[in-house]
Amino acid sequence: MPSALTIRAWSRKTAETLATAGHDDAFLVSQVLLAHHLNQDRSWLLAYPEFILEQPMITALDDAVRKIVAGYPLPYLLGYWHFYGDRFQVTPHTLIPRPETELLVEHSLDWIKSFHSPLQLRYIDIGTGSGCIPISIRKYANIGLVVGSDCSLPALRIARQNGLQILAKHSIQWICGDLLHFSPSKWDLVTANLPYIPSSKLKQLSVSRFEPSLALDGGHDGLDLVRNLLYALDEKLSMPGLALLEFEKDQSFQIYNMATTHIPNGKITLIKDLAGIERVLRIEKL
Repeated sequence: MPSALTIRAWSRKTAETLATAGHDDAFLVSQVLLAHHLNQDRSWLLAYPEFILEQPMITALDDAVRKIVAGYPLPYLLGYWHFYGDRFQVTPHTLIPRPETELLVEHSLDWIKSFHSPLQLRYIDIGTGSGCIPISIRKYANIGLVVGSDCSLPALRIARQNGLQILAKHSIQWICGDLLHFSPSKWDLVTANLPYIPSSKLKQLSVSRFEPSLALDGGHDGLDLVRNLLYALDEKLSMPGLALLEFEKDQSFQIYNMATTHIPNGKITLIKDLAGIERVLRIEKL
């Protein structure tokens, strides 16, 4: 093993290793790892490709690459991931934010603009994890009560830290609770990215090795928690009110029928992601 390598040489070597292991974004991953370990941005790496990496740095970087090849998620190695323009702290106690979840933020913000009195709006995010959804909504909308709930105390600690870092103030209430059943209140806006992977399918997926099963396992058909939330929503969602729930791409038929059954007076629609896949259930009470 060489005692020193340039940024260019290490990047090429690592990109080849990652590509061989099946990573389509191999060069990008190598650049992100370098930027993180050197505490620089990627533009700096491109400007100084002949910068010499000494052996201790190479050892640390190569160790990180071995973990990624073994399937360990890059966000957990970094300790953060980006969502809706901000950097959120993540740990194995929290689900890694996905781009498709930004749909919940975008549609919430659009709806808030039409709400009659935003400063009185009551909003709750169910199964908040890292807190990325309510923090993003709170950042871009001046609304009343914002609550993030989760049944995982370690996840809530991360969410609280993210809220302080991104919003620079205590403007969200974090509550340890199970769905809406703990709350006697009605809510104007509800978002939820609940566990929706069927238990049998989850065991076959690589995410089950590292991300929290509490945030992934949706029971026998993947809809146990979604079903319970829909049952509560008819009573707990205000009129006017909006609920947005993320689901797995193969569940659209089931979840649409469940929603129309449990919330007969709601306007039920399915929202597609950028790939044209139905991804979010929208329930609006008018």
